[in-house]
Amino acid sequence: MKSTVSSTGAAADRATFAADVAYYLTLEPRQLPSRYLYDPLGSSLFEAICRLPWYGLTRAENRLLSAHASSVWRRARNVQILAELGPGSGEKLALLLADAPARPQRLAVHLVDVSPSALTQSAQTLSGARVDIVTHACDYETGLLRFADARTDGVRG
Repeated sequence: MKSTVSSTGAAADRATFAADVAYYLTLEPRQLPSRYLYDPLGSSLFEAICRLPWYGLTRAENRLLSAHASSVWRRARNVQILAELGPGSGEKLALLLADAPARPQRLAVHLVDVSPSALTQSAQTLSGARVDIVTHACDYETGLLRFADARTDGVRG
């Protein structure tokens, strides 16, 4: 079913944005919620920054995941549902899933991000990982609530 945003919804979105800008720019230091920065261009820009030589965090995360993925799965062998907050391109989760042991049922992976384009990219990256992917285009708090609801309802993807 296709949902549409009414003009009232767009006006409410603009009012929320205006209220957020007014509030967050009064803080010290001034700031804006990241959800306003991660449109498709912002998501691509972040992915490009992660590949710069001086930004070593992503390479360090990749090294850690590659080195320790199998021990993570030994400790989490009964996990049936997994949540990833801010999956970006999905490359780090793909590294972890590459060492996932065979299981009787597919792993349900919930991706939570404010950027729909990041969710699309991550889902594409993980498409060959033999997991059921559920995306949540929202902030982390809302996504964790949705994830918790899925766990309580017994949803497996």
